[in-house]
Amino acid sequence: MSAAEVERAKTILLSDVAINNESNTGLAGTLGYYAKVAGDYNFGLTYPDGVRAVTVDDVVALARKYIDPQKYLEMVLVPKDAAPAVAPATTGIITATLDNGLQIILQPDPNTDVVAFHTMAGGGRSVESGAQAGLTNLTQQMLQRGTASRSEEELFSALEDVGAKVGSTVLPDAGDVSLVATRDTWQKALPLYLDVLLAPGFRQADFDQLKDNTLKAITARQDDLLTVTANNLRQAFFGPGGYGNADLGTAETVGALTLDDVKNFYGQYYVPNNMVVSVAGNFDPQVMLARLRSRLAGIPAGVAVERTPPTVSITQDKLVTTTRESGVSYLLVAFPGAAVSNKDYAAMKLLGTIAGGGMSSRLFVELRDKQGLAYSTAVSFGPRAGDTVFMPYIIALPENADKGIDGILAILADIRDNGVTDEELDRAKNKELGTFLLNHETADSRAMNLAGNTMMGLGIDYDQHYPDQIRAVTKADIQRVAQDYLNHHVIARLDPSQP
Repeated sequence: MSAAEVERAKTILLSDVAINNESNTGLAGTLGYYAKVAGDYNFGLTYPDGVRAVTVDDVVALARKYIDPQKYLEMVLVPKDAAPAVAPATTGIITATLDNGLQIILQPDPNTDVVAFHTMAGGGRSVESGAQAGLTNLTQQMLQRGTASRSEEELFSALEDVGAKVGSTVLPDAGDVSLVATRDTWQKALPLYLDVLLAPGFRQADFDQLKDNTLKAITARQDDLLTVTANNLRQAFFGPGGYGNADLGTAETVGALTLDDVKNFYGQYYVPNNMVVSVAGNFDPQVMLARLRSRLAGIPAGVAVERTPPTVSITQDKLVTTTRESGVSYLLVAFPGAAVSNKDYAAMKLLGTIAGGGMSSRLFVELRDKQGLAYSTAVSFGPRAGDTVFMPYIIALPENADKGIDGILAILADIRDNGVTDEELDRAKNKELGTFLLNHETADSRAMNLAGNTMMGLGIDYDQHYPDQIRAVTKADIQRVAQDYLNHHVIARLDPSQP
């Protein structure tokens, strides 16, 4: 083993420690873990020094002591009845808009060792047609399959050398590419990140492999019955295309997509005047702005992208059913929900918490604790630029399925008719405000929120006002949005197939 390999491993480990310990949750976990495992929480504080002190001889000696290639346990999970497979070996925000339309948002923070970048291209699933479901995901994944000058292996090896990580996410209204580095390594990692964004390799062999892997993932997701039911509901609720598409697409749509489709999608949406670059963490803002300008200002603007947030109108109740081999029923009830820019969003967020947010919610208390009808309960409701879905759901035994759906509707009807209590509202506000703070604790989450808010047209100061919007919600607001929105619905249920 070479000294360079050991130093590279140290860089990776020390970067992981810095990123993990940036949040209170991460640091508490580190201290608690070592208090039990090492018998002293101080081990967690001195661990980085221990990593720095390791030598090549130390690593080789440990490898010879603990790793015996002749002694190991191998376990392989294979399809039923198939032959065994062989396992393969906010504060101080600075903004700038370049002449080409690209928006830059910087939030320096000297109280962290991390620097996080998020670059969003407007569109996401909202602009996919029904026939192109999964195209955003393929495009996002191809950006990580190497650049014009580096293969995928070379790219991620170079990132690991500086302890940085690149990731990508498909959002309803955008594609997101992220970089997380440290204050000592971000300037070395930035050129690699910008190559990912601006000079993707888009090689046919990589696309073919990615497409094959995606088709396998789609097949594997057929075993995730909650996802299957949610995809059925999404399409029935929004219709084909846009928000109605599954994240990965379907076997039919992905099977028909080509590398040219990816290139065309990238060329249309990943252009400066349709992108936001957000950076949060420990950096000099003048240096950061100069570095970004030098690489991004000369990129020509693309054709203006028209992005109309999807709307939905449910004028009558619908029911979508399917059966699968399962021991339980999955029951999802969907109502139209307010877009994140709508004045009703904060009240509807709290309505979701009161109805299905945790063990004190009405769904949990009534349907699980008191009546024993549900194994799991929740309400799904998240921010979208367009109309979204307010979705209570439960997982129940088949014999309780009908009663479970009736129970969901009865709980919502009671809120519409009789409102909520002061205690419920106060508890929901505390829970939402706590969740909001946790979701802004790290540089990575702050950068992502700034980019996402800008992409959805909310502005960079949205996060400063959102807590006040939550605090201002009244019981009358909760009852009013319940009356305005919780009327016609779409039910998607998956029941066990009959023997």
